Amino acid sequence: MDKTTILSIKPIFIPKIVAVQTAGVGIIGAILATGLSTILILIISMLFGFVKFIDIGTVSMAIFLVSMIGVPAFLYELKCSTHAGTEFEFYDDYIDFSYYTKPFMNRKRGRLYYKDITDMVQYSNFYQNFSGLKTIQLHAPSTALYEKGQNFIGIQIEDIKIGKGIGKKIQALLDKSHAPTNSIDNEE
Repeated sequence: MDKTTILSIKPIFIPKIVAVQTAGVGIIGAILATGLSTILILIISMLFGFVKFIDIGTVSMAIFLVSMIGVPAFLYELKCSTHAGTEFEFYDDYIDFSYYTKPFMNRKRGRLYYKDITDMVQYSNFYQNFSGLKTIQLHAPSTALYEKGQNFIGIQIEDIKIGKGIGKKIQALLDKSHAPTNSIDNEE
């Protein structure tokens, strides 16, 4: 028997915000790519005696220009694909999730039962504030949902629209699952 989805969440992709985020990281990436490529080309050209035939300044500038376009474009496309592959399906007693973790964009898929969730935190980072978005963290310390560098154990639902009541719906599901059940003890 198929369970009915109570709530389905996909992150909102806002191209302007993602472009700004990737541009900053892309500039740093372009500088690093230029520096490392220039050193590598210089070493290779010295080993094979091509130093007098190569203008290292021109080569470095070409690498920098290509990197300034290529690195941010690559990061933008990476963010697009991770948003497309991210989903959270809420059922009566658990969440099925599929999302990507940073920094290497590892796909994380699984199921988290509401009974394992101890806390819910909502916040907005600098970029999310401009677009009316937020992040919801569901803390589950008794699970294996932890990754190196992560400051909490659980799952993170990023880029959710503020004011749609999603946080209240999730909290209601958690409250319902954590409510004490009334049971009648049969005494003999």
